[in-house]
Amino acid sequence: HPTLMYRIYSSSEKSAYFEGYPTFDEITVRKGWNRIAYLSTINLPIAQALAEYTEQAHEGDVIKSQDGFSVATRAGNTIVWKGTLQFMETGKGYMLKRMADEEAKFTYPLYWSNNRYTGSSTASAPIRETFTSTTMNIVASVEDVETEAGDIMAVYRGAERLAEAVADEEHLFYLNIGNDTMSDETLTFVLEREENVVAATSSKIKYKENLVLGTPNEPTAINFTAVEPDSMNDGKWYTVSGIQLPKAPNKTGIYIHNGKVKCINK
Repeated sequence: HPTLMYRIYSSSEKSAYFEGYPTFDEITVRKGWNRIAYLSTINLPIAQALAEYTEQAHEGDVIKSQDGFSVATRAGNTIVWKGTLQFMETGKGYMLKRMADEEAKFTYPLYWSNNRYTGSSTASAPIRETFTSTTMNIVASVEDVETEAGDIMAVYRGAERLAEAVADEEHLFYLNIGNDTMSDETLTFVLEREENVVAATSSKIKYKENLVLGTPNEPTAINFTAVEPDSMNDGKWYTVSGIQLPKAPNKTGIYIHNGKVKCINK
């Protein structure tokens, strides 16, 4: 169907190629998550690709791919898209979350050219590829610790590193968390600077597929505890909350040892 996006399950890793014909069909989206295909003839920035939809968008609407996402944000009297997803690629599928009760209809711009948009962006691009079929997205800010340009926020489930994001110019982190094997499990967040841990937290945020927490205007605040390099660089083991352990841990999880994150799998 030319107005739908499909998911294909494969029992092994492979590349698949499909052929089709350009279509001018209108896209209809309703409240909640919609799976859509990108039907334009060339790759375009989000604002250009979704120009018709943006006129009907509400703050908090989300467009996401497997590796990134952007959130509709009000800037004055207009809606802009902010996040790690910067452009839409022809032939790929996306998920669009609509906040409004009424449905919206739109079409993509079509250009009869072989050109492909390859422009760069000032926003932080994803630094980790996601290979899962479902994701959870967080627009996060850091509380109780000063952040710097280039800081990385990493997300763990036990000893598994699920996602990471670089602080943007507004000191926000756009986290695209992917996992197909867990549900309702608590996430742990770590703040890294120049490969050293500077803060950590054992949060109460739990993983839930397709959940979106926070917007650029109202990010999800995560409270961190600063890691003092002198006090935690002494060869001893600490929890992410800064509690010193009497010996090396024997339970699965993440810990701090000599100022760095150590993942323990038991």
